[in-house]
Amino acid sequence: MLNWTNQKKAAEYCHVTLKRQLITMQYDALDWSLNAATLSQYYMQNNRFSMARHCLASASFIFQELGEIKDENSCETEEEWQKFEKKAQAKADICRCWIKYAMALMEVSRDRLTEEELDLDQDVKDLNINYDKQEATHENGADEISVHDYKKSDLTFDIELTFHEEAITDKWLLDLDDARKVFLQAQTWSNNAKVFYKLDGHCSDYIEIIQDQSKLYKFLTFFDPDLERQCKMHKRRIDILSECLKELSPQFYLLVCRQLMFEIAETYSTMVDTKTAIIEASGERPSGHALKKINTLISQSISQYDNYLQSLKAGQSDFPETFSDDNLRPALIAMFYLGRLHSKYIELDPLKNMKNIKASLDHYQFIVKYCHRNPMASEKVSAELEICKEMVELLPLKLDKLRAATA
Repeated sequence: MLNWTNQKKAAEYCHVTLKRQLITMQYDALDWSLNAATLSQYYMQNNRFSMARHCLASASFIFQELGEIKDENSCETEEEWQKFEKKAQAKADICRCWIKYAMALMEVSRDRLTEEELDLDQDVKDLNINYDKQEATHENGADEISVHDYKKSDLTFDIELTFHEEAITDKWLLDLDDARKVFLQAQTWSNNAKVFYKLDGHCSDYIEIIQDQSKLYKFLTFFDPDLERQCKMHKRRIDILSECLKELSPQFYLLVCRQLMFEIAETYSTMVDTKTAIIEASGERPSGHALKKINTLISQSISQYDNYLQSLKAGQSDFPETFSDDNLRPALIAMFYLGRLHSKYIELDPLKNMKNIKASLDHYQFIVKYCHRNPMASEKVSAELEICKEMVELLPLKLDKLRAATA
């Protein structure tokens, strides 16, 4: 894997090469646009959104030189079909790069707004300024090429990009209105990408686009203060992920199925917390319907976490003595959330309440015992393990009190 310095040099050399090709008019429009879109991902990963957007807008502009994409049914020869497929895939790939840009901008903006100290005056400044300075003072700065060796005008492609750049901002997102604009544009790119990447024929790529759409909804909920709308967005995430999951065979797509099960379970769990917050915020006695809805969401989350964990048994009756490195933390986190979810059921029947607490205790005990047998696992779930240890001590006392009360 390239280190930060080499990645930076490679990106700068690629950028200069693309600009020279553009100046000399010696380029293939399809290859150039794909290379520019790919280059944007480097800038995006380093939070240089102005330059990332510039590269993507340039890619979209140059791609237009190829003209409209024919309908696949109009292809009469193998050569025409191959040209159609290559061009359609390139268009979809550029859209996917735009989607990644939108996701990164929403995620970074969300993370920045959660920081304790936030300078709003700085938020409205061009991100490129901040990160050019950051790169110039990188810890390996003495040994690398500074971005200031190139003036910003030298890195800018001489193309009129207003139309493409106005489609999405390069500034921090500060509120729901900002985030919604980015979200809606990203949805358009997602739908365009799915024209080529269909479930039948490009399964892995299609699933990744669906997962990206789910993340876009997830990021948008952060900016929306309305808890009811948040629930609707999480429900939309569940719908698109579940629709995708039911079309997949675990025999051929086991890893992807596990990812989808886990995310669906996690989303149901988030809805439980959101619905609970709505009831608490109302200050009113919850209706029977509202309590039933919460219990239903808990059961749906538990079901998906159970499905995920069952897939780790590989057809056996018990879990393996040790989970693989890739599955270790997700498996223990799923166990942790199962313990948490069982304790959230709202039951008036003391016997049902005791049953749920016992189930919660069993899951916490599983984690404690597993980490005792496999000490290295403790490092992967250190925070959760401490909570589990506390619950293993407290829940038996709670069970004893319930037993005494029902005796």
